[in-house]
Amino acid sequence: MKNWIKNVKNYFGSISDSEISKYKNDCEGLIQKYENLLQEISEYMRNNRHIINTFGQKQSPEEIEQLNSFSFFAIRDELHHITEECESLLSRGKGQSESIPQQEQTMKILMTQLQELRKYSEQIETALKEFEDRLIEMEESLAARSLCN
Repeated sequence: MKNWIKNVKNYFGSISDSEISKYKNDCEGLIQKYENLLQEISEYMRNNRHIINTFGQKQSPEEIEQLNSFSFFAIRDELHHITEECESLLSRGKGQSESIPQQEQTMKILMTQLQELRKYSEQIETALKEFEDRLIEMEESLAARSLCN
């Protein structure tokens, strides 16, 4: 009987460790996606800073076309997917942290990281929305100038 109990504990313990390991890998993968997206955002903004900073001045259509709004919207879409994945991992983690008390500290750290990522996603989404508003305003201005000519 003692061996059976020991085997059952070992069996469930290994499942728990495996679940935690998979969850940790999923979290690390999400964080890597997020870091890659931040790099892409940084590069996009750096490449387009001069155009955005001179908004309101005379810009040529070529300058505005350089903004590559398709890339911008792809970035926003990727941020949306990362945010959804983060929400999913947060939900999944809440359930796992309650059922695996021996891994409570690990889960607490992972959950804190995900909550921070979620908070940063909201801040970046706000900044991207402001950028999008400015981008749309520039494109509308260009369209109006094109119609006048």
